[in-house]
Amino acid sequence: MPDHGGGPAQGRLRVVQARCPPEQHGERPLHDVEDGDGDRRSLAHRAQHVGGAAVAAAHPANVDAAGAGDPGGGGNGPQQVGQSQERHEQQRVHGRITPRFYGATRQGTRSGAGPAPGQGRESQGRVTFAGGAFTRAPGPAARVRGVSSVPPPPPSSEPARLAALTRYRVLGTPPEASFNRVTRLAAQVLGVPLAAVNLVGEDHQWTKACLGGDVTATALDGSFCVWAVRQEGAVLVVPDARQDPRFRDFPSVRSGVVVAYAGAPLVTPDGHRIGTLCVTAPEPRDFTPAEQETLELLAEMVVDELELRLRTEELTRARDHAHTLRDLAELMGEPLGPGEMARRALRLLGGAMRLDWAGLLHLSEQASEVLSDLASAPAARFGAEVRWRLLDPAGGLRATLLSWERVFLDDAAAVTERCPELLGTGLASLAWLHVQVEEEGHAPDGAYVLLLARLGEPAAWLPEERLLLEAAARSVGVALERAEHLQALERAALTDALTGLGNRRALDDALDDADARFADTGEGYVLGVVDLDGMKRVNDERGHASGDDLLREFALGLPAPGLHVYRLGGDEYALLAPVAPGEDPRERAELLRRQVQEAVARVQEQGYPADASLGVAAVPGDAGGATAALRRADACMYADKRERGTGRDTRRDESAEHPLPCEA
Repeated sequence: MPDHGGGPAQGRLRVVQARCPPEQHGERPLHDVEDGDGDRRSLAHRAQHVGGAAVAAAHPANVDAAGAGDPGGGGNGPQQVGQSQERHEQQRVHGRITPRFYGATRQGTRSGAGPAPGQGRESQGRVTFAGGAFTRAPGPAARVRGVSSVPPPPPSSEPARLAALTRYRVLGTPPEASFNRVTRLAAQVLGVPLAAVNLVGEDHQWTKACLGGDVTATALDGSFCVWAVRQEGAVLVVPDARQDPRFRDFPSVRSGVVVAYAGAPLVTPDGHRIGTLCVTAPEPRDFTPAEQETLELLAEMVVDELELRLRTEELTRARDHAHTLRDLAELMGEPLGPGEMARRALRLLGGAMRLDWAGLLHLSEQASEVLSDLASAPAARFGAEVRWRLLDPAGGLRATLLSWERVFLDDAAAVTERCPELLGTGLASLAWLHVQVEEEGHAPDGAYVLLLARLGEPAAWLPEERLLLEAAARSVGVALERAEHLQALERAALTDALTGLGNRRALDDALDDADARFADTGEGYVLGVVDLDGMKRVNDERGHASGDDLLREFALGLPAPGLHVYRLGGDEYALLAPVAPGEDPRERAELLRRQVQEAVARVQEQGYPADASLGVAAVPGDAGGATAALRRADACMYADKRERGTGRDTRRDESAEHPLPCEA
């Protein structure tokens, strides 16, 4: 066993800290420690009797210790080292120490362990740590100046390093056999009781695999492996942490759990050091160049496992995304409305990626609403907040969603910049895409938007996820186009092409609805049939184009609030007005008669020699339903037409008092 108590430092510093319960492992407070020779001394007492240089070595250079092996100095002689090692062996025999976690170091300066005052030993100078290495400055012996637990500062490439670590998506995952095999192999080959794979994050260290301890996490100010990650060398070696001013005051070192340490950085293919494969021993020992090379090779195996794990996940996601794309393409062929299409598309997306809330929104100047949504239970508050924000036409959310057609916000900073009003809902990542409707001649009333959210932990929208979202937006767009097309066909089927009024089919549908309302609520209606007189004369004298103009102009004079107008064909029109329960149907009949008179006046002012005949029937009162009402109104219209040549004015005055005199 090499003498690490006072002789020249062997190899480079390597640190692993194991934290154990004080009552189990004999951990003592900072002011009461045990020196390498087993004697208890307070730090103040030790500060009075140390001199020379401490044993401290750091990559790339090692520094010899002052007063090594000097029986009269502060260092341990060969006999004292042997006693210390014997005590360590007894510790391991009487009770195995199982560390909970390890890996933190402390940085600072310390004067060496020189001769005690009064012995006349010549000063060996001060050992200081700066720039990643220990150096000795000439001069008289110095006392202990204190030890710092602050780890080395991160390099300028730290954001890229953290991004490389995040890319593996391994933090917080359960133990895996492939990594456990590497730690077991490292412990067996190097002959140590503890080996672990540690990953160093932004503010904590997390253990992926551990042999001889528990898998856990610790803050970086208590992490040893952060030194191995942030140094320039290959393997960080600490032959005796008790003699290293960075690590000697850690509980695991003072309790004897961790004395020797070696850690090889995990270097990704693009050169980022994301963690370590490290081993520890409870007694001083050096790690030979061959052992360090073995540790480096095993660390490369860990990185290979991480890369294989990443590639496997990427292939699995690519396969699943391909299936989802296929399902979305098949969904486009389904005869579904926009709302149902959105629901099915969002369900497919929820199975292929993490989505806490997703919805199809319709945004317009008049009103904005959520047409369809899919939400997890924790996202109910987010959905309610979106709906509430959309109710405010002057609110910022609607304007923000309309301002950009395709947006992916990966983190809270981006969300804060674009949608600060949603931060109180736990929103972490947000995306929205406008649904494009390519229907020819389509003039959308507002915009359709797919909105998707992730709550809690931020997660970037991966390229393959963005591809799926765009495909989903296209599928919903196809459904909207189909719906627009069907609605256009329906409108065309119910619209008179010449006048733009409802046609005979539209009247039949309206009468069916009116009969249903009458049966359900007792709401009646008044039906009027109008025949435009003088049409033949206009066609003969002015041509059919003028006849068409006459039909259009007369149609423009018929509509009124609460009155529905239809063209039955040729020069015939129909008027339909609802009659509320208790309302006098004669008032609605007068409305019909007044509108016909206004339409006649309109065309006559334009020089057309035209007039009109009107027949009216009420349900109930004149008929029990639409068929009988239509027959009675038509008969009244022909009766009015026959009487037009004689007593016309008298006829209209009588109709005002008795609007429904015609016999069916």
